[in-house]
Amino acid sequence: RTITMGPFDSRSIVAITGVLSAVCAVAALYLHRELPASKRSIGAWAPGAVLVFIANALMGQRDRWPEYVTTLLANGILWTGMSLCVAGYYLFAGRAVPKAMLASVGIVILLLTAYYVWLNPDYSLRLLTNATFILLFATLSFMVATDMKPRSLPVRILIASYACLMLLCTLRILVVISGIDPTTSLLDPNPMQATFLVSYSLLGLFGSVAFLLAVNAREHDALRHAAAYDPLSGALNRGAVMAQLQREFKRAARGNHALSVLLIDIDHFKQVNDSFGHAAGDRAIADFAKRAMSQLRAG
Repeated sequence: RTITMGPFDSRSIVAITGVLSAVCAVAALYLHRELPASKRSIGAWAPGAVLVFIANALMGQRDRWPEYVTTLLANGILWTGMSLCVAGYYLFAGRAVPKAMLASVGIVILLLTAYYVWLNPDYSLRLLTNATFILLFATLSFMVATDMKPRSLPVRILIASYACLMLLCTLRILVVISGIDPTTSLLDPNPMQATFLVSYSLLGLFGSVAFLLAVNAREHDALRHAAAYDPLSGALNRGAVMAQLQREFKRAARGNHALSVLLIDIDHFKQVNDSFGHAAGDRAIADFAKRAMSQLRAG
């Protein structure tokens, strides 16, 4: 039996994109519940992924439902979701969210979409506008991703994903301006439209998964740090000190050299607690540890 593969079904591509967004949103909501250290960034990003899913579901009904629902409403929801995702990236990087700029762009998108729906149905202009706004989203995401610390493998994948999305959007803009893009609607089954939709979907998926992995990696780093360091002084706790001593003993034995250990006590520390209270004593310990560690090499 011979099976002939026809062109990509654009409606299916849009639907799959929405499902992928939903899966990432579910994973993000789980992380939001289980990993509190990244609660603010995931708390913004997860609802954004949900809105992207809703927007794609509406866009998938193009030519079936009224255009003001599948285009105007869908694009408004889509940019809101994308803005929340950008906000999550900014919060994860420790930067202030550009709320006014994101809101202003959203208003411009709604006005232009309404213009295309009711006044000028030229789809080439609509394609050009959409590609420009996705390019803006990709640029913002790329720029803030470069500020994320540490520069782990997931963060590097996130940066690469949005760099590729920027290139893809630029290519789409050039293709539309040159007049060689034959696309006449979102669900046009021509190979060029299908290729761009698949590329958008894959890069968006890579970016989403990379961000979730970056959040997970940071959380694990925080847990490892909490397990090894005293929260008051910032110095290694007893268990970590004993493990470090074991490593140093073995290193000294391998190198056949002496090992020195310096023990320091804070004189009359009980008087600090008795005279000023335990809160002042805690501050004294933290200050002493900070001053002592500032005089030591990082190792």
